[in-house]
Amino acid sequence: MKLNKEQQNSILGSSYSTYRALIAYLANRGDSSTSSLDRSKTVAVSVYDDQIDSHQPLLRKVYRDNIQGMSDVNRLWTDRYLFWGAKFGRIDRLAARAMQNNAPAWFVEDSYIRSVVGSLVKERKEYSLSCSLTFDDLAPHYDGNYPSRIEQIIQAQQPLAPSEAAEVRRKIDSIIDTRLTKYNDQPIMDDVCIGARDKKVLIILQSYGDASVEVTGGDTAVFERMLSDAINENPDADILVKTHPDTIIKSNRSYINDRSDKLHFLNFRINPISLLRYVDKVYVYSSQMGFEALLLDKQVKIYGTPWYAGWGLTEDVKPISRRADYPRTIEQLFKAFYLDYSHYFDTDGAETTLEQASNNILSLRKQFFDEKYRAKKVLIIKLDGIGDYILARDPMRSLKTSDYFKDAEFSLLGDSGYRGVPEALDGDFFSNFKWVNRRANRFMNWLERVRHDAGGTRRKVLDVLSYLYLVYSMGIKTGIRKSDYDCIVVCCWNRRLRNTILLFLRWMKPKYTVGLATMDFKKSRYSISIPISGDHLKYFRYDLEKAFFSALAPAQESLPSVQQAKTSSVVMVVGAFHAKRRWPIERYLEVASWLSKEHGLAVTLIGESELPTLPKNIADDKNITLSLGRLPIEQVVSLISSSSLVISNDTGFYHLAVALHKRTVVISNGNSYSTFLHYPDTHPDALNIREVLVPEFEKMLKTQNMDKVRAFTRSSDLDIATVTVEKVKAAVIDVMKI
Repeated sequence: MKLNKEQQNSILGSSYSTYRALIAYLANRGDSSTSSLDRSKTVAVSVYDDQIDSHQPLLRKVYRDNIQGMSDVNRLWTDRYLFWGAKFGRIDRLAARAMQNNAPAWFVEDSYIRSVVGSLVKERKEYSLSCSLTFDDLAPHYDGNYPSRIEQIIQAQQPLAPSEAAEVRRKIDSIIDTRLTKYNDQPIMDDVCIGARDKKVLIILQSYGDASVEVTGGDTAVFERMLSDAINENPDADILVKTHPDTIIKSNRSYINDRSDKLHFLNFRINPISLLRYVDKVYVYSSQMGFEALLLDKQVKIYGTPWYAGWGLTEDVKPISRRADYPRTIEQLFKAFYLDYSHYFDTDGAETTLEQASNNILSLRKQFFDEKYRAKKVLIIKLDGIGDYILARDPMRSLKTSDYFKDAEFSLLGDSGYRGVPEALDGDFFSNFKWVNRRANRFMNWLERVRHDAGGTRRKVLDVLSYLYLVYSMGIKTGIRKSDYDCIVVCCWNRRLRNTILLFLRWMKPKYTVGLATMDFKKSRYSISIPISGDHLKYFRYDLEKAFFSALAPAQESLPSVQQAKTSSVVMVVGAFHAKRRWPIERYLEVASWLSKEHGLAVTLIGESELPTLPKNIADDKNITLSLGRLPIEQVVSLISSSSLVISNDTGFYHLAVALHKRTVVISNGNSYSTFLHYPDTHPDALNIREVLVPEFEKMLKTQNMDKVRAFTRSSDLDIATVTVEKVKAAVIDVMKI
């Protein structure tokens, strides 16, 4: 009869003693000749009978009918025992019987390449069926308090011959390149942008109460020490905290209760190798990810005693003296665990090789991703400003290269304030446009603001009000219906806005959703959460947009800038929302007159600005056209498209000029320099851009103190009027040489 929770708890006091007694018994037996995979003899396993097929179906395939669970110990007729994990409460029922019968026994675990999904995920059995097992007749491989079989294998190793080491390295590289890991349903996202600092440190949590922690002396205090050490030892680093996949599924307790906003919690699914490639140092108890970090040549600090600790490759909080005299290479450790210690099986339970098992998992993973993420109709929600949309244009087009979207039909739900840009430029990508007057909608902005700060009953009322209004304004009014899309991609950087859109997604209920991860302790509410912090002091917005969309499709090689024709016409975009970001129109006119007289160029001035009294030489100049005031965006797009040089304040139209591959001179007081103004050298159009900055900000840049620059440019109050006409002329002459 299966024990209830109270009965299980009642025996925990003696469980650790039973565990130690079992390990002592196995060590004293000293007989390793009996095969754990002898299918001719019945074996008992420390799980209940009804869990063999649901949780460990591979055991049924391996042993066929010669396997029993522990539902009724008194009816067991076997003399061989498997202990699945070392979970207290499971060992006791079979350990005494195994020791009484002097029977062979093994601790059995999934190996490090297991399946597409874990046993807790409700998917087809072919996706959750494990393809690998480890058997240890001495101790669990994660408990270095005792000698294990894997430890003995490593200690007995000889140095690898060069050819053998090269072959092992090839296998390691294959696993890294294909991102193969234990559970392979987690999205592969290599372009990760988290935090504002260059150095990244990762803390790896494990499932609360897991045997690999419980039986080895781990507890909340150990993980809290791990967190404290990571923070104190890396004051210049962003601290990332990775939640275990089982914790995300079960929403159970965590070993770390710190909710500081200084920590970046990764409570969403992401391929472990993708994540590890991004970080510099890893803090771990005994997780598999610790060894995968070693495969990637990362620094690893260990607080438990897993099999890969103590061989000279890790920093060990609890040194294992037995291993101190056996330094090993990463190739030796990989060979020992993946090739000599682990067993691999096909879908029928027959033994196979690592390569064959890996290929089977890769095939199933592709099939799984196709079923989950292939979409026919995709809605991209982009309700930010015009600059955000323009910077996202090229990255979002990469979706066409994805296997999941290459045949999809794309629609855009955008802010009507910038509708002229996509309608003029992106009709070849989007088949439909839906518009919401969001940024100018006071009621919608009010709802976003008050709902974000509300709690209790007030929050519930505002939730209902927001839900109804969103269904009307974003659904009924735009003509969007529930059944229209099977994938919705939410690419908005304003957190309040994203939280509001989540209410709209409740109504839509598409096949799956994509959005930004929250990076706090709350569980993500998207099917695919993309780990981008959106920190506007660190990353250029184009790079964030590129990282976002490349998580869904492979990043494309940057195209070289279009070959520039000789400068023949100029557009000047005057005006800006903030006064200190508006270069005086009188100076624009002075530059326009110079371009006309000295270079014979036609100049058109556009933008929202009051028209000053014009000097006679400018009023009579037929090369200068004034089209000031609010112009339709379609007309602005047409004017910039037909020009060969654009001179602008820092506005969305500056980014439009760059997107259209125009020679561009931008005049700025340094506002949002790192995130919205300065195109990095890696951008394909960087050579076509000249920045003219206020002198005080230029001095700041020369100090190369980027932290100060980023902090200052959050909201620059430097006066743009300190930029001289001569500096702008010099920049124009320089960019015209291209």
